[in-house]
Amino acid sequence: MGSTDTTVLSALVPDHTPSRVDLFMMAIAAFELYLNFYIDSSGREWPWVVVGFVSCVLIAGPIAKSSIGRLLEKWFREIGIGGRALLIVLFAIGWYLVVSTFNIPVDPVTSASNGIFLWVLLFVPFQFIYTARFREN
Repeated sequence: MGSTDTTVLSALVPDHTPSRVDLFMMAIAAFELYLNFYIDSSGREWPWVVVGFVSCVLIAGPIAKSSIGRLLEKWFREIGIGGRALLIVLFAIGWYLVVSTFNIPVDPVTSASNGIFLWVLLFVPFQFIYTARFREN
């Protein structure tokens, strides 16, 4: 890899190896993908899988490095773990109310979620390999 390639990647990959939380999220993503693809066979609308995956790439990369991304990251750190947990619960309740009120089809949502899970499943090992190879030298 050239220095330009590693500069671009260094802007996208955290400066540390994956944490236990990252590994736990990877395990959850693998389990969800297994359930959705092999047990339930839902979430296979591939355009929506791509939308979920690409959304994560953009959010974790260019958007996270923007001024808005840095502002949101600062706010997330300030509200603490309890605030983040409350935010996740409120989002889940809000999402449930929207889906049940407006009868939103489940397959596109499940497919986009599978794209997000796929991103997590691929990014965490990539982060581990990248940090071991380029950051710790």
